[in-house]
Formats: sequence, structure tokens, C-alpha cells
Amino acid sequence: MQKKDEATMKKNEPTTKKEDPTKKKTEVKEEGAAASKHNRVIYSDKSRCLSKNGKTIIYFGVPAALFLLIICVFAFSYIAIQPRVPRFMLEDLYVDPLSNISVIVKLSSTNPSSESSVYYRKISLHVLVGEKFETESVFLQSRRQEPRTVRLWTAVIANNNDNGKPTGAFLVRHGMYYGHVIADIVFQWKSGIFSFKEFGLHVRCPVLLRLEDLSSATIRAGSTCSQHFHL
Repeated sequence: MQKKDEATMKKNEPTTKKEDPTKKKTEVKEEGAAASKHNRVIYSDKSRCLSKNGKTIIYFGVPAALFLLIICVFAFSYIAIQPRVPRFMLEDLYVDPLSNISVIVKLSSTNPSSESSVYYRKISLHVLVGEKFETESVFLQSRRQEPRTVRLWTAVIANNNDNGKPTGAFLVRHGMYYGHVIADIVFQWKSGIFSFKEFGLHVRCPVLLRLEDLSSATIRAGSTCSQHFHL
């Protein structure tokens, strides 16, 4: 009797449903597809981000690198050349004994640099008298000056800058006049393979002229040449 009851109870127990393997595979595939799509979205976002960052680096990084390179080259050139501005002095100014209508100007330049030479590409001299009367400019030959040397420049200045006046420039004025010997210079520092850009230098040296028959022309005592850069 007991065995019969147990058999009846087992018969009445609910049976456990078996999972459908096809449905399980479908769910796994759907989960895999969703994960793959999510990964593709993340990868796409990362790609766009990296592409944007790459363009930003190109736009800003390359010019910055070029600027730093130029600064480094300039600094290295400056250290190698060690440029110093040349100094000028009016050594002499006197009447030309042959023509008696012109003056001879002697100007010296000193290169104080110990490493770099100075190349004078253009140098011109003229005389300004009384801030109104001016002679023609005389152009001198281009030269290179070695470090720690002194060079003498000589020019014969005569003609008037105004074509409507007589050629003998110093004969059109009489008496004592203060004036200036003016030099306009274009120069460049050089050292081996290194060289700087060209600079302009304006030099003014004070003089005292007795213009009557050009009996005397004297450098103003106690004064030195002034100079400044110009474009």
C-alpha cells in the first residue's frame, strides 16, 4: 500500500520543463551581436577622438616645433658668432691740397668681437653743414673686417647734393660752421658657416669747418661719433 502511494505521489509531481537549446543559442547570438555593436560604437568614437586629436596636433604642434627650431638655431648661431656692434671714430678731416675745393675724410671702424667678423656690404659718407647744406654721398668698396681689428676708411667729398648749385660744394658757404660727417652702413656678422641678417647703422661725427677758401676743417674737440640702428 505504501509503495502504491509513493508511486501516486511521484506521478502527481510537476515535471520540470527542459530548456529549448535552439532558443538558448539564439539568446547567446543576440547578446554577442549587441556586445559587438557596442564595441563598434566605442571603437568608432575612439577613432573620431583620435582623428580629432591628431589634426589638433598637426595644426598646433608643427608650427610650435618649427618656431622652437628657429629659436634654437638663432640661439646657437648667436652663441657661435657672439656679435658685437662695430664702433666708428672720425680720425681726420682736412682740405684736399690738390683740388682745394674738397675735403678728405678718414673714418675708422673697430670690430670688438672676438669670434665674428663684420662684412660691410654698403658704406657711404657725406658731410652735412649747418643742418642745411649737404654734399653728395661717396660710396666706398665693400670689405670684411676680422675680429679685434681696426680698419681705416678714406673718402674725398666735394660735390654739392643740389644740382642747381656749383660743383665746388664747400665754396658756396663762408665762415665757421658746425657740421657732421655722416656714414650710412649696411653690415652683417659672419663666423664660419654662420651669418646673421643684415643691419643698417647710421653714424654721425661732429666737425667744425671754416669754409672760407677751405682754410681749415677741424674735428670738434671732445666729441665722439654717435650711432644707432635703422632699417
